[in-house]
Amino acid sequence: MKTLSIIVPVYNEEKTVLKILKSIQANKINDINFEVIVINDGSTDNSKAIVENYDDSRISIFSKENKGLSHTKNYGIQQANGTYMAFLDADDFHSPQNIKKMSEGQPLNDEDRKPWLNDVAAQLTNINTAGGSATLACSALKESYRDLL
Repeated sequence: MKTLSIIVPVYNEEKTVLKILKSIQANKINDINFEVIVINDGSTDNSKAIVENYDDSRISIFSKENKGLSHTKNYGIQQANGTYMAFLDADDFHSPQNIKKMSEGQPLNDEDRKPWLNDVAAQLTNINTAGGSATLACSALKESYRDLL
């Protein structure tokens, strides 16, 4: 039996699903037996094909009719073989020690969160440059995390 099942729900995430798979693979978890279960929740883009073509025997993909995030996570739990489970969204990514730390019950610190915060800052910058009513809110949010970046 696997020690850790990492469940990744996917719905139309062709632009980001490769990033989370690479992020999981880059984690320093060689001494942890794990599986990655990707649940395709009826995507209409190329998300499923991207996962199917990713070369890692620890990754399994299951497809189902679109029924939303909660149903998709529950379906992932049914497919899991691990003693422990982690849920990662297809548009997330993690620093190289996050999964190992979580599996050991260690708290994550600001350095562990920094890659995620940098990604959020980049997305906020993209929204900010697009203008519109979201600009002020994005600027305020980005400023509140500036000391962590």
